[in-house]
Amino acid sequence: MIEVRLDPVHHLDLAEQGVPSIDDDVALNGCGRHRWDDETQILTLVQPGLGEALGDPIVVRMIPTGRLRYKGDHAGLFGDHELSGDAEDQVLLASMPRLLESGLPSTACSLETSWPSPGKPETMRALVCAGDGSANVVMTDVDEPTPLPDQVVVDVAAASVNRGELRLLQVRDAGWRPGQDVAGVVVVPAADGSGSPVGERVVAWVDQAGWAERAVADTDRVAVLHDDTGFAEAATLPVAGMTALRALRRGGSLLGRRVLITGAAGGVGRFAIELAARSGAHVTAVASGSDRAHGLAEVGAAEVVGKIDDAAGGFDLILESAGGESLEQAFRAVDHSGTIVVFGNSSGEPASFSFRDFSQRPIRVEVFFVYESGRPFGPDLQVLADLVGEGSLHPQVGLEVGWDEVGSALRALAERRVNGKAVLHIG
Repeated sequence: MIEVRLDPVHHLDLAEQGVPSIDDDVALNGCGRHRWDDETQILTLVQPGLGEALGDPIVVRMIPTGRLRYKGDHAGLFGDHELSGDAEDQVLLASMPRLLESGLPSTACSLETSWPSPGKPETMRALVCAGDGSANVVMTDVDEPTPLPDQVVVDVAAASVNRGELRLLQVRDAGWRPGQDVAGVVVVPAADGSGSPVGERVVAWVDQAGWAERAVADTDRVAVLHDDTGFAEAATLPVAGMTALRALRRGGSLLGRRVLITGAAGGVGRFAIELAARSGAHVTAVASGSDRAHGLAEVGAAEVVGKIDDAAGGFDLILESAGGESLEQAFRAVDHSGTIVVFGNSSGEPASFSFRDFSQRPIRVEVFFVYESGRPFGPDLQVLADLVGEGSLHPQVGLEVGWDEVGSALRALAERRVNGKAVLHIG
């Protein structure tokens, strides 16, 4: 947190120019020198008007929504950050985590005022569906998000790509905004007081519109990150991690149980292997080819096979996501009174089974949709974030690209060339 103190003697009120303010007493703009104190981490406004810079100049643009926008040589360290204000103390609070992490020496910042045309909404960059029937996206300007009282705004640093988003991009209209898994810094706290404060590093599960510079998230779908957890690895957790965690729970206690996981090289599969092994299960992973199987033993797979029929049967729990022939094999491999949790059909193929498949071996088959697995999601997301922070869970980021290269990530995921998760770096 950086505290920006307005000098009350030189307080600048531009209300007569139509400049918005926090309230009648505190204006959100002005020009002047700033002094940064490394010890107190307070950035102080020295005087209004352009002053002589005490160090490398950084040009700052304050906009009506109360965000600081930095331009110049060090712009990459900042981004946009939400301000809050206190009229009585004449204090502006701004979250500038990248500045705090940058190690830059104390510097003065020359500040210039620039306001958009009245009534024109502020915009940000986002990836939206091209609407051409393929999994293509385009980058465009969209309105800044408007949070509900129980939502925070996150300055997105990283977002991961889910296979479900590939399918949705093919069928949604132009302009639809993908993105569910995001990690970054809270820049606007929830108005109802719930959730994370400004400046907190978080991972969040949003319904959509996460592939953007900023995204809104319900406070009960946010988890706090440990200081040493990277945004890229955190962004892998929401959909894939939550699916693995909650699907495994459908099998009850796993201590000493035999668990088989199909699609083991994917984001969900790898998390499921490590979580099951950590719970005391003997885990068999199904992955096609040595390239896809690489690294699965290291996260807890006792054996890795190419298909279910290659494994010795008698499994207490099977997580099945391939469908078709793989699901048919799962019926043969599950043990008496065992459970098959079906959470996907990546093959797109139907499976055939009959009553006789169940008559001699009573088993339970459950179709699992993580989106319908019960709210709140935040506590379980926090479990995963804590496990990563403690070094007990190891997300695999199989592909990292800047979001301007999202096309290459979508193609690689569609062609199954990504082990683990594909992550976009935003900004």
